[in-house]
Amino acid sequence: MFLKCLKEQNEIWDSIMEEVVSKFKEYVETYKPKHTGGMESIFVKDMLYGIGIAIDDKYKFGSGFDLWKKELQKYIEVRR
Repeated sequence: MFLKCLKEQNEIWDSIMEEVVSKFKEYVETYKPKHTGGMESIFVKDMLYGIGIAIDDKYKFGSGFDLWKKELQKYIEVRR
C-alpha cells in the first residue's frame, strides 16, 4: 500500500513539474529584453520572474515578484 501511495505521489509531482517546466519554457521562448544597460542583472531578474510565474500566477506583476523574491530568499537561507 505504501509503495502504491508513493508511486502516485511521484506521478503527481512529475506532472506538476512538467507543467511548470513547460510554462517556463514558453516564457523563455517569448522573452524579449526590454531594457538596455545592466543587462546581466535584468536578465537574471527576468528569468527569476519567469520561474515564479511558471510556478504560480500569484507571482505575476511587481507585487507578485516581490513576494516571489521573499520566498526565494527564505529558500536560499535555509540551504546555507
